[in-house]
Amino acid sequence: NSLKEYYASENWKEYTVKIHAIKGMLANIGADALAKWAFTLEEASRNNKIQHFSVSDIAIAEALLQFKKKLLETSLMNYKQDDNIQKQPVKTDALREELEILVNACKKGDSDTAEAIAKTLVKVAYNSEVDAVLQEISDATNSFDYDIVIEKIEGLKL
Repeated sequence: NSLKEYYASENWKEYTVKIHAIKGMLANIGADALAKWAFTLEEASRNNKIQHFSVSDIAIAEALLQFKKKLLETSLMNYKQDDNIQKQPVKTDALREELEILVNACKKGDSDTAEAIAKTLVKVAYNSEVDAVLQEISDATNSFDYDIVIEKIEGLKL
């Protein structure tokens, strides 16, 4: 669904998720002024303060969402980690702590912390099944799909 549809149906939960992803993408590419604008929309939708919205806000946000989709199709944001990385064994407690930090960063929209944790996840070795999920979590983090990140972490059995 598009932002316009979420706006029209006043589905603020889904609108918040979409605008949050846009905000993260903008922050990651250094578009700070636009990221602040997206944050304002995110907070307004999260707090049901719809008077902050305008037709131009919705149109701009929709265009940015399409831009994000196009970016994800390029190598700029859809990169894979180097297969030659020497992975280091990780203890369960340390991994749980990193994943908890990542969940909190995703919930707060802290893309810098989320990205930093994602980079470490692909450098650790736990077991082949968990390592594969850690790669998926890292990929989802790099794509700003924070709901998927949280879902995968919650489903992970350590």
